[in-house]
Amino acid sequence: MAAAAELARGAGHEVRIPIELAIARERAGAEAAGEFERLMRDAHRARLHGYELHARIELARTLLDTGQSDSAAGQARLALAQFEQIDPLGLYRPTVWWTAFRALEAAGETAAALDSLRAGRDWIEHTAQEHVPAEYRDSFLENNPINRKLLTAARARLQ
Repeated sequence: MAAAAELARGAGHEVRIPIELAIARERAGAEAAGEFERLMRDAHRARLHGYELHARIELARTLLDTGQSDSAAGQARLALAQFEQIDPLGLYRPTVWWTAFRALEAAGETAAALDSLRAGRDWIEHTAQEHVPAEYRDSFLENNPINRKLLTAARARLQ
């Protein structure tokens, strides 16, 4: 990661921000949260809103992992609103719904959590049906860790 950090220092925003997102994911707690907050601001100023969304959902995950469920839920709500307009850059789309589900559920916002879970399930199922060849569909649904977690939770929690 040291070489990546050195590369990021001299690069433009389009190169620097995704490298620094990867580096921040290796950190923990308050240090990671601070990095994600800074990267959100940097991406916003650079008008790289897909990276801003990426950093925001990573911040929500980090806050959730450190027991700050209310703050995580706040970031998840903002991420979901942003997600209606743009896609995250460098982040698998269902990660947004999965992280939002977890954060909102931890904060006791069950209806919003289930809405996020439902949206993620629907996207995965639609994508599998419409864009994944039949012979790879089971792998797409069960071998992708995010898909597997989200679909397992959806089967348990949704009607």
